[in-house]
Amino acid sequence: MIQVTNQIHYIGIDVAKDKLDVHINTHVIELPNHPKGFRSLLKHLSKIALPHVICEASGSYHLHLLSFLHEHHISISIINPRQVRDFARAKGLLAKTDTIDAHLLSDYGSCMNPQPTEPLPPYHAELGELSDRKSQLLVMVTAESNRLTSTSSTPLRKLINSHIRSLKKQIEKIEELLHHLVKSQPSLKKRIDLISSINSVGFITAVSLLASIPELGSLNRSPASALTGTAPLNCDSGSF
Repeated sequence: MIQVTNQIHYIGIDVAKDKLDVHINTHVIELPNHPKGFRSLLKHLSKIALPHVICEASGSYHLHLLSFLHEHHISISIINPRQVRDFARAKGLLAKTDTIDAHLLSDYGSCMNPQPTEPLPPYHAELGELSDRKSQLLVMVTAESNRLTSTSSTPLRKLINSHIRSLKKQIEKIEELLHHLVKSQPSLKKRIDLISSINSVGFITAVSLLASIPELGSLNRSPASALTGTAPLNCDSGSF
């Protein structure tokens, strides 16, 4: 059942790599997690007054859905998965399936009335993809370097070294693309420069941080520290 609070209809969507489980009109429907599925979702949402989509942060799997709904002026809130699991425990729900999660997200919206997530900057998708790819390449370089230390075959060592050089060239190219992207976006450059002004934080670290936490550089220290989990919180209940 769609949850209604002050005429807002909360629609829970459990997002996976390839599919969306959408809790809508008393049941859960499955749609593909790509533009065709988004268009089908939009048709369902167009029949509902004041729809507000609720879904969990799921790495990069939810980002295209987020952009699509913002383009079509549909409210959407991206929720920290830990908060949703805590909510499930409070309701006594220990089982976890895609269908249960979609239903749970609708209930979460109804009870918690979360604020809509703001649209991401237009450059954020490219920033995130470049940053993620660099991280992947660094993992591969480490793996190949580890293999090199345990390989005695000369032909294999040559192949591994050749692969490492190729990976490092790709990393250099991605860093060039990141510099070009930052230079082409004045607002992004301003935020990168602000984060880089911290001692020991260089350009690449600033890019990685901003790709993971796009709010950085636009918040003051209190909400920023709360968002990143570094804010000191009281823990002095009772005699403790």
